[in-house]
Amino acid sequence: MRDRPYPRYLPPVIAREKGNINYLQLKNAAVGVDLDFVPGQLQCLRPELIQEIGYWSEECGYGDAEISPRIVHYTNFKVGYLTNVEIDMTQYIGCNQCPGRDICKLSKSVNSCFSLSKSSNYNESFVRKHGWKYLETFKELEAGKRTAYCASVHDPESMKNHYYNQIWASENFDYYIKNSN
Repeated sequence: MRDRPYPRYLPPVIAREKGNINYLQLKNAAVGVDLDFVPGQLQCLRPELIQEIGYWSEECGYGDAEISPRIVHYTNFKVGYLTNVEIDMTQYIGCNQCPGRDICKLSKSVNSCFSLSKSSNYNESFVRKHGWKYLETFKELEAGKRTAYCASVHDPESMKNHYYNQIWASENFDYYIKNSN
């Protein structure tokens, strides 16, 4: 999604070609650097990568911002953008163009579904309150306290053999349950 806070530009990338595939490889994926990751995209992950990294980190709750540097710095895989796949990520349509306008119960003069979605986005306040967990997660990776594999509370087997900070994850889940968007 290319909407605030995501930029209309790419983070530093390196143009690559492999066979008949052209892509832009993320150059740095620096931890703690704003928007130096592959933001809001349709992700394609190789099965071998999924086996190595497990899940998105429920413990730091940073989604795209954590998975890019975790892959780049703690696996043998790279991340980047395909340049030949276009995805329509329309950020707004007027109520008069909406296919659901005939069944919509919103007072369009006050709110549209797009304005409600934007007003209910709590990602920035999440970062202000819980952002320290992201940095701490990467300190733990660097110190060898955890591996690139992230367990999930939804996969109890994964938590048996991998470090999992259930307190952090529960705080993150609770935050979005209370502030759902």
